[in-house]
Order: sequence, then structure tokens, then C-alpha cells
Amino acid sequence: MEQRPTYRAGFALDITLGVMIDPHLWKIWGIAETTLKDARRYVVEAAGEALTDEDKSSLNQFDEYVAHNEFGLALEEMASLGSGHAPKAAFWKRLEAVAEAMELPEAASIYREKFFAEVHRQ
Repeated sequence: MEQRPTYRAGFALDITLGVMIDPHLWKIWGIAETTLKDARRYVVEAAGEALTDEDKSSLNQFDEYVAHNEFGLALEEMASLGSGHAPKAAFWKRLEAVAEAMELPEAASIYREKFFAEVHRQ
């Protein structure tokens, strides 16, 4: 059998010629993509008419990151947008779930704290 080159892809473990070889990775990517898209909905809802051109640009950048499986960058972009628009507490819970799935405990802790702060604010 022919040996194919592999490379590291962030938290994504090894990828061989663009094909994921770890089935666990498919699960992580599915969780990250679905949950980040759900978080996007919360930001857009919270911003409403106050969505600026800069926000729209950030949302477009987020969409690009997700389309290219750059979930770490998408997570950071979404957190930045959320900080400016005070979305529902569930938004921060979504980001926490993504960070946990991606094995980013420090980020998960930050989003958990923001979740509880928002719960107590409401």
C-alpha cells in the first residue's frame, strides 16, 4: 500500500491528503461547526438593527473560517462579536461547548464565566 504524506492540522490531529483518518475528529468537527453556527444566530439576534458594517464583516470572516474548518479562529471571532452585543447566556454556553470539544480548557473556562455572569445579569 502506498504511504501517503500526513500533516498536523491544529487540534485536528493528522490529516492525510485532506482526508481525516481519525473518526473522533469527524465528531469534534461536527460539534464545532453546528454549535458555532448556532452561536452565530444568537449574536445576529442580539445585535438586531445595531449590526454595523464592521459586525457584518466579522460575520463574513466567521463564515469563511467555518467553511474552511478553521474552528479555533471562528470561535475567537464569535467571542469577539458576542462581547460587543450581549447575546443571551446560551450564546456563551455554545462557545463553552465548542471549546470543550476542541480541548481548549482555558477558553472553555472563560466562556463558562461569561455564561454565569450573563445568567446573573438577567
